[in-house]
Amino acid sequence: MKKLYLLTIASLLISGIFAQEQSGVIEKISSQLSSYYQNLPSEKIYLQTDKDVYTPGEIIWLKALVFDRSTQKLSNLSSELILKIFDNKGNVILSDYYLLENGSINGDFKLPEGIMRGRYYISAYTPLQFNAENIFTRLIYIDQPYKTDLIVDVLNENKIFDVSQEANILIQVKSMDKNPEPKIRINYVVYLDNEQVEKGRTRTDNNGNATIEFNFPEETGSLPLKVVLSEEKNYWEKTIIVKTNKDNLLLNFFAEGGNLINGFPQKIGFVSKDIWGNYISVTGDILDSKNNLIAKCQSFTDGFGLVPIQFTEDESYHFKITSEYGKGLVYELPKAQNNIPSIAVLNTDENFINTYLQCPAGKSQQIILTVTSGYQLLWGGELSISGPSRFKIPHDNFSDGIVLLSAFNQDTMLLSQRLVHIQRNKTLDFEIESSHRNSIEISISASDENSVKIAPDVIVSVASVHNFLNHGQSMEHYIKYNSELANRISNSEIIFSGKPSNKTALDYIMIANKLKGFSWNKILDFNPSEISRINNNQLGLSGKVIAKYNQGVPDAKVSILDSRTMKIYSQTTDDNGRFFFLALNPEEIDNFTITATGPNGKKQYEFSIDKTFEEQLGDYIRGVDLQNTKIDVSRENMSELLRFNEQLVLDAPQKQVKAKRQKVEPAYKTLLKNSTNLLDVIRTIKSFQITGGQIIFPGMINSLNNQLGAIIVVDGQILGSAISVLENYSPLDIDEINVYTDPAGSQKYTSFASGGLIEIFTKKGESAPVEIIETESDKNLYVNGYRIPRDYNSVMNLISEEGNNFKSTLYWNSSLSLNKTQPVKLNIPLSELKSEFIIRIEGIDSEGRIGTYKSIIKN
Repeated sequence: MKKLYLLTIASLLISGIFAQEQSGVIEKISSQLSSYYQNLPSEKIYLQTDKDVYTPGEIIWLKALVFDRSTQKLSNLSSELILKIFDNKGNVILSDYYLLENGSINGDFKLPEGIMRGRYYISAYTPLQFNAENIFTRLIYIDQPYKTDLIVDVLNENKIFDVSQEANILIQVKSMDKNPEPKIRINYVVYLDNEQVEKGRTRTDNNGNATIEFNFPEETGSLPLKVVLSEEKNYWEKTIIVKTNKDNLLLNFFAEGGNLINGFPQKIGFVSKDIWGNYISVTGDILDSKNNLIAKCQSFTDGFGLVPIQFTEDESYHFKITSEYGKGLVYELPKAQNNIPSIAVLNTDENFINTYLQCPAGKSQQIILTVTSGYQLLWGGELSISGPSRFKIPHDNFSDGIVLLSAFNQDTMLLSQRLVHIQRNKTLDFEIESSHRNSIEISISASDENSVKIAPDVIVSVASVHNFLNHGQSMEHYIKYNSELANRISNSEIIFSGKPSNKTALDYIMIANKLKGFSWNKILDFNPSEISRINNNQLGLSGKVIAKYNQGVPDAKVSILDSRTMKIYSQTTDDNGRFFFLALNPEEIDNFTITATGPNGKKQYEFSIDKTFEEQLGDYIRGVDLQNTKIDVSRENMSELLRFNEQLVLDAPQKQVKAKRQKVEPAYKTLLKNSTNLLDVIRTIKSFQITGGQIIFPGMINSLNNQLGAIIVVDGQILGSAISVLENYSPLDIDEINVYTDPAGSQKYTSFASGGLIEIFTKKGESAPVEIIETESDKNLYVNGYRIPRDYNSVMNLISEEGNNFKSTLYWNSSLSLNKTQPVKLNIPLSELKSEFIIRIEGIDSEGRIGTYKSIIKN
């Protein structure tokens, strides 16, 4: 813990504040904070990819950094990182486990050849993270242009519909060369919160125009409404967000310091979102209980606004929206609490946080003040006040980022808290020189705020400008701010542009915010002995046995029967009625029969089953995707790229026709022809986890009795359970794979295969039908169950069948170390792709300086 600075007489500005002898309250707060963090350590992750838009079969190159939330430096708390790719419906498409080294990993995902176009999400988390909303997710887009793709424009996109009338969405359909497409049939489906409520079909006229008409569902206004368009002969979709005059906008109000006091001018920050969760700007009137106008106000940036107000006693106030979207909606402002002090920040200069403690004049109060960063106590002081008081808090030893000011009474009850941003003149700047003829030559060096050369580790990518989406944020803004805030800063590039007005806006955003996942009540009430389960994202089945009024039943007997294996598992609930089968991870919950009885084994009780962590993540992804509905790869914006790179545009895929009485080949056999790793193929047959270099199938009892993983048998020969034996076989040499998890099938070769059986038959000498180029990185992608990243320089990425090189990522290096003496020079070959390219560099040095650089170069 850093040195604890105590409040002194020298730091006080007004008489009426008296420094006190230390009562031990600060030590108690510090001890609870330390105990909570030691038992529930907190990390946050930043993940960068080489670009945002990929084609099927392409490799996603990525770098993940894990930070300790308290120190803001790379973490050594966790030893592994879990990466998963979800589709926009919350289903897992790909997943891998990586061993962390010095708080970071280099990684990659090879996308399946047949993956559908659309939005996907990469999630990254460690075993210490157990709240889905705190998990880092990055949006990527899978795209493949076809010659028959269409451009669909919504002509009344910003219209706010009256729900008492019929909806009429006007669209115009054009071909890839931007000519109107007449007589095109368009299918549409209306969704209310992802539930289909209506579908139909329309047809374009001679000018390519068409109208989508439907009646509004009764629940419109309380749930998000969208329309998805598609054309039956093509593989494309267009999603339209529908706004109505009944939409319930979300406005949350935050009094500065958490409390309002009558008679004092104060600030109330607010966060404004639409029904989808997207930030919006609003204007409104502040009215008293008699609807007298007190003030007018508006958002100062998307999603955030500020209400300056002075409350009078026995009066209430409300906010009425006057802007078009949400017009007339009314929201109550927080109530005044005269007996509780409130922290206000006047300003933050180079040396001090100038703070004002607002409270009515009267009897003396004992107040304890603290400043924390993450879960680290930076400063503390005890004082006595008898009225409004000003004081200074020295911040010369604070790191830049967000700190939390908190006020407590002598009983350690939280009275008030306020977020403050600390901006240091501590920068990491890149000096870049670039030129190109037949290749791109880049010279990279870095310096600190004093122009002294430094040696950070950097991530470098050079990729086509058309492979980036207009979203995301830099490493610096995420690590220092958005990873900490419950209400993130959406337009961080503008807020951090350095203008004085933006500094004020950033402070207002601190008022309208709180720390993500941080609770003083939980910290101060924390008892390490009551922890029943720290890491909620591990494998397992858990739930709660309940009596009347949802009360937990302690010491209840929970029995689970696996109908596939006829195995029975038993567990006793804890004091809260909770039960955990940590080693039992059912693939299908219907395979289990669960009963719960009282401690005496007689009375039957009801129970509830928790969602797995992966299911929680899936739910969270679906919510996030609602906010990203408008994000897609616009054919109109890509028209120039596609015009000069016709090779990127493929003929339309043939319409699939069901063959009568045709034997369907198992999906894994198709993957055998394209995959470079048998584990990927087996995973498509039955999902599994890798533990200790062995395959663990969900629902099996491997780790309960310390038994082996699934037994691997090749051509009748038992090879054991280590996955390393699969490295000797190419998928192209395999003819058939069978996976058994039932007792009869598992014991086909040995009675010791209680963890399941993987039966493999090779082609027995048949030559492989396709020649493959085997690289060093493809030979051993897994060691002891953990992924080993591919080497970017050894992979022929996106080379067409004709041998032409149309790579959209020209260069990727996730671990480039700069030096202090001379620039690092790169020589990057150009591809045949006609495009402008973005040079993007992000880095961090040993002192925590973070820097970002972007520039565009034309091919």
